[in-house]
Amino acid sequence: MRHLILISFLSFCVSIFCQTEKIYIATAKTNKNIEQYLKEVDPSIELIDFMKVDKRKWNVNLKKCSGLLLSGGFDIHPKNYGLDSLETFCKTEIERDKIELLLMNNAMNDSLPILGICRGMQLMNVYFGGQLCVDIPTFCTNDSVIVTHRDPKEQNDVIHPVVIYTNSNLYKILGVGQTKVNSWHHQTISELSKKLRIGATSPDGIIEAIEWKEGLDKRWILGVQWHPERYYTEQPENLLILKEFVKQLKIVQLN
Repeated sequence: MRHLILISFLSFCVSIFCQTEKIYIATAKTNKNIEQYLKEVDPSIELIDFMKVDKRKWNVNLKKCSGLLLSGGFDIHPKNYGLDSLETFCKTEIERDKIELLLMNNAMNDSLPILGICRGMQLMNVYFGGQLCVDIPTFCTNDSVIVTHRDPKEQNDVIHPVVIYTNSNLYKILGVGQTKVNSWHHQTISELSKKLRIGATSPDGIIEAIEWKEGLDKRWILGVQWHPERYYTEQPENLLILKEFVKQLKIVQLN
């Protein structure tokens, strides 16, 4: 009987020891595609949408988070990078801008991994002092190489090639020098922050990926202009981006 009690007690202790805490990711506005994307890698991960969190509970929820995911959405207000006069070219979410910039500040202070998708990549650049082109067709068209970055009817993603820089960490993650991506944006980075470096470009020179200038081993900060959460079935390497992000989240959690 004593042996059975001892075995039961040891089994209980082992189960408690082996349990890992749930991983939480800070974000501001999520969607079903992002949620499904995460489930493909780790179904236990939970997103905390700070657009919905009571401000009185921000600190409690921030302490839970092991990383930050900035998803796609409407344009960042141009006042955030000094181009207020061009607001007419934008469809903005001012409150979301404020929240995501605060989340960026928290993630930087706590050295958390950050993944930016489309708008999220652009917000990273703005946070670090970079500039955006408010409308590619109007201000940033390359006459010698034409690439469509958003369906004029705004109905479907458009597909185009990108070149992955071989000296980038993104190249190490994806293991390919070029790929096809799904695109849905009319804005782009016009002036890259000095704290970031280019990871990929499209044939017309538009920046398609950015990362921390000193490398992801220094700070895990990666942004892509396309939507990997909507294109990983067609291009499986898009899952590798998320797998690496989740790997970094688990490292933060262990520490």
